[in-house]
Amino acid sequence: MRFWLLISRCAAIFALSAVMCGCLPSSSSESDEQKDPHYINGRNLVSGLDYKGAVNEFEKALEVNPRSAAAHFELALIYGEQMKDHAAAIYHLQQHLKLRPTSEYADRINGLIRTYKTELVKSDFIAPMNLGMQRDLERLTTENTMLKRQVETLQSQLGTRQVLATNTAQPSARYANPVLENRVPSTGQPTSPRLSSPRETVTPLPRAKSYTVKSGDTVTSIAKECRVKISTLLQANPGVDPRRLKVGQPLNVPAS
Repeated sequence: MRFWLLISRCAAIFALSAVMCGCLPSSSSESDEQKDPHYINGRNLVSGLDYKGAVNEFEKALEVNPRSAAAHFELALIYGEQMKDHAAAIYHLQQHLKLRPTSEYADRINGLIRTYKTELVKSDFIAPMNLGMQRDLERLTTENTMLKRQVETLQSQLGTRQVLATNTAQPSARYANPVLENRVPSTGQPTSPRLSSPRETVTPLPRAKSYTVKSGDTVTSIAKECRVKISTLLQANPGVDPRRLKVGQPLNVPAS
């Protein structure tokens, strides 16, 4: 009788020591994890689309029970599908599998981990590349606009020179081919031929003016004051950035 009593006492002491040393498994079942008040509140907040509040509740559930695989799974879904924080989602999915290797969601979780890793690669490498390409595109667009303005200005100047050359050449041509008038006076004797020199009036082209930028001036206000179109003003000043006018800066103002 004493022998069995001694054995039972030894067994009780061993069990108590095992519990105190943490040797016995402390993991809870899935049903127990889902009964936690914070877990229940988190599920309700997810149904109400309050994902930040749900994250706080599931985090509290993990504080109460760090081995709650169910809480890890819910956090992974929120971070991955709603908040697009794929790194956090991968962490919680891996913790779920670590706590529950035979999880019924194992296949789905492995697929999600692969998907989220792919998204991480895209965000780390492709996004910066697209940003750089966008900046290059903006720079090229600006340069293209400036080149177009320079071409239009050069074409305008070329047209002006052609008009001047034409007006200058017309009187010379007329004088090079004079009209001979041979008039016979009443005496019956012919007179010497003479040139008929018509007078040509060349209308001078309007000359461009200069405008000095004052404080508070903009391209719009200058064009309005000088009574010219904004596009015409910009074409006459191809090297000027309309967004960075400086006080005292001279501008060419074409004649209206």
